[in-house]
Amino acid sequence: MIKETSNQLKARARGTLLGHYSLPIGASILTTAAILVLEGLISLVVPKNTTGIVISYLTMLIAAIFSTLLQTGYEYLLLNMARGKQAQLKDLIYPFQTMPDHVILLAVRLFLLTLACMLPFFGGSIIFALFYQLLVSRIIMVLLLLVSLFLILKLTLDYSQIFLLYLDNPYLSCKEIMQQSKELMKGNRIRYFYLLISFFGISLLGVVSLGIGFLWIVPYMSMTEVEFYRDLINEHSQEF
Repeated sequence: MIKETSNQLKARARGTLLGHYSLPIGASILTTAAILVLEGLISLVVPKNTTGIVISYLTMLIAAIFSTLLQTGYEYLLLNMARGKQAQLKDLIYPFQTMPDHVILLAVRLFLLTLACMLPFFGGSIIFALFYQLLVSRIIMVLLLLVSLFLILKLTLDYSQIFLLYLDNPYLSCKEIMQQSKELMKGNRIRYFYLLISFFGISLLGVVSLGIGFLWIVPYMSMTEVEFYRDLINEHSQEF
């Protein structure tokens, strides 16, 4: 089955958002504000001592989990919009109410796999620390860094759809969700990578606008990624 191009996916995203930007912009602001408030409270409450450092790491973990759940809720809101369903701000808390442990486990697994991908670089760093006088140690470290970056990129692409798959199948096991994402991305990794880098220009405009432009850019980018997912599961073809 022929897949849609990046331009077609972006056109779909613009069509869905046209005249309806207020909801995703409001949800994005609310999500960011909630995360910032939580992080601010953590920095105020946690003591500045050894015990505080341990507590700080734990609270940072809690903040990361909270952020992941909210971001997944934001994707749920956009997915409902893309499917023509009624989308509301309360969609943000959907992952908190429906198998939140699956979202957390998916995030933890992804984090641990990313650490595993960094092992070649860590090994190269140890070699460089032991034999820093030798030019070959620097070459080995750089090569192993490139290996790690390649592995992380492949990992990111393979499991890029896990949270959207969770939203459609919240009661599937984490293993099944990750397997499905990897299967869906076979033959689509380059297409997804190209889609991501195609936003580079518009992201620069967001920076030039002192961040104000991102109020519209973030929903546009996120909605396009949702449309990519819908294309992967052949949902677009069922609309005709």
